[in-house]
Amino acid sequence: MVASPGDNRGLLALQDLFNQAHPFASAGGLSGRNVTFNDYTAALYQEVASKGNAIDISKKAEDTRLQVATQNQSSKSGVNLDEELARMIVLQQAYNAGARLITVAKQLSDELMSAVGR
Repeated sequence: MVASPGDNRGLLALQDLFNQAHPFASAGGLSGRNVTFNDYTAALYQEVASKGNAIDISKKAEDTRLQVATQNQSSKSGVNLDEELARMIVLQQAYNAGARLITVAKQLSDELMSAVGR
């Protein structure tokens, strides 16, 4: 029999294994180091949390940029019917005024020609 009741040598050996420093190669954003399993696990979780936080901040910034760009596009491409109607009325009145001016000029020209012809 390998272990008998009350024999905790295996557990103590496992505990020693976890408490001893071990070499870990560099991985992801972590540099190579000689630490315990607990310290390496803590550093790994911290690295993952830090990168996750940076991604969240970046996503929020990009979402804000997208929202601003969408609003700018909407304000530029949207048609305000009231403004367009007002511009059309101004142009229509200018056209009518130009047409009346041409009519008056033609009448004056006709009057001058008839006066000279007499």
